[in-house]
Amino acid sequence: MPPHLRAGSRRVPGPIPTAPPPCLPDDRGRLRGQGDIGGGPGGDPGDLDLTDSSSFQRAKFWVNELQNCEEGCRIYLCGTKSDLLEEDRRKRGVDFHDVQDYADEIKAELFETSSKTGQSVDELFQKVAEDYVHFTAFQVMTEEKGIDLGQRSGAYFYSCCHH
Repeated sequence: MPPHLRAGSRRVPGPIPTAPPPCLPDDRGRLRGQGDIGGGPGGDPGDLDLTDSSSFQRAKFWVNELQNCEEGCRIYLCGTKSDLLEEDRRKRGVDFHDVQDYADEIKAELFETSSKTGQSVDELFQKVAEDYVHFTAFQVMTEEKGIDLGQRSGAYFYSCCHH
């Protein structure tokens, strides 16, 4: 398994999705051919920058877009730049309790991460991988299984009843 798909020494069983869902924004903030939405100064349109108060509103917009085009989509809110908050709590532009209340409201997971220090990054990817495996296992368990009694071809039909 390629190193970027490993979480520590754990391996994620099952197929790994190779393409993003069709309703994710591209790197310019466009969704399904829409014009630029733009993230403004400070980041990507879906970036939940914990030091930028306006990023929470942008993240809420993108959550709404995802929910509109992908019903039942699992949402993981990922606040970034938590390392800057460790240095100075006054830099927090997004209230933790507001974001946690919103995450609870939309049944999302919330992670405050830092790409600089790696804080909560492994936990985020581990949670996404575990949820994917559990969801895939649930889908397999609930798929209809059985034999089509109307089918007249195939080795099992002829081998058991018609010699």
